Amino acid sequence: MNLLRALPALLSLAFAQESEEAQGPPDFDELMSQVDTDKDGKMSWSEVLDIFEGPEHVEQQYMEAFAECDKDDDLLISREELPTFFDKMHSILQEEDKKMGTKPSGKEDL
Repeated sequence: MNLLRALPALLSLAFAQESEEAQGPPDFDELMSQVDTDKDGKMSWSEVLDIFEGPEHVEQQYMEAFAECDKDDDLLISREELPTFFDKMHSILQEEDKKMGTKPSGKEDL
């Protein structure tokens, strides 16, 4: 699965929920369940890589964001760390979209 397709779909879930009549924050529990394939309640870098197929420079940026968001240094993104990680990934995708001259990923309808 291509992350440049899969991740925007996951981000769309989060940001669509956020924008629809202020229903509250995105459902990060649902997002975690989509990525957390071993169901340990945390997201490993390998689980991120399982859905990532993209340019090496974007992978590097995601890896840096992952490390930065892993506040307890357990090499996993917890449910508490997930919103920050997804925000950072979304920002990276927006920058890539700007470079490519496309609409921002995950916010097509906003």
